[in-house]
Amino acid sequence: MSSILSTTDVRQMASQGVVVLSPHFDDACFSLGGLLSSIGGGHLINVFSRSVYAPACGASGLTESQVHAIRQAEDCAFADRAGLTRTELGGAEPDFWGRRPNDLSGVKQDVLAMQASVMDALQSHVCAGKRPFLFVPMATGHHVNHHAVYEMVKQNASALSPSFRLAFYEDLPYAHVPATRYQAIRRFKASFPGFERHAFALPWSDKQSLIALYGSQLRRAPHPLKFRPAVVWPLGMHEAVWLTPDDLEPRAEP
Repeated sequence: MSSILSTTDVRQMASQGVVVLSPHFDDACFSLGGLLSSIGGGHLINVFSRSVYAPACGASGLTESQVHAIRQAEDCAFADRAGLTRTELGGAEPDFWGRRPNDLSGVKQDVLAMQASVMDALQSHVCAGKRPFLFVPMATGHHVNHHAVYEMVKQNASALSPSFRLAFYEDLPYAHVPATRYQAIRRFKASFPGFERHAFALPWSDKQSLIALYGSQLRRAPHPLKFRPAVVWPLGMHEAVWLTPDDLEPRAEP
């Protein structure tokens, strides 16, 4: 069961601050674009920003720099719409290591390559007197980069929690597959007991317009069922984050 994020909840997120870890340029938008746009501010950290993957642009004929220019422009357009500032950490996607995206044996290599950069980037957003929401991919699906980002936060959760309110988002479009989502939720609950699901509802037309900003990644027009978590309720289009019960309550002063 999910609770619905209220306008008050969204305002509190905005007042505390928001930092988003996005494995790739499109993941924050595909998974949380509606919520981030409603919050209207924050910082977006793209971890694995070196890519040669642009399936809708004839990627086989494009250089890395050309793909980066296309994908960076798309991400800047989303950031402008959502009021986000951006950081690119320059991590390399699996192709650069001769690995397939779903080869999870590469998680350790990706963590070792990028953990210091991620932690340094997060440290720069520690804010005295506030405890920003840190949105982290739940690693729904089998993309090694998503699992690596999740593992970085999991391994450092006790160090991050005093400075950030950890908020794990269901990765879309991966979470639209029921079995894939179930496996991720079961694994997540084993590591983070006590977290509860919160849904952010939005019209499909709004979600579709955000997804369309990343045209280089879309071989065909997006279908609403592919960009909605596979749950019975809420029935409509929504995005989902997992928080502890007191995450949306004001932090008591010592």
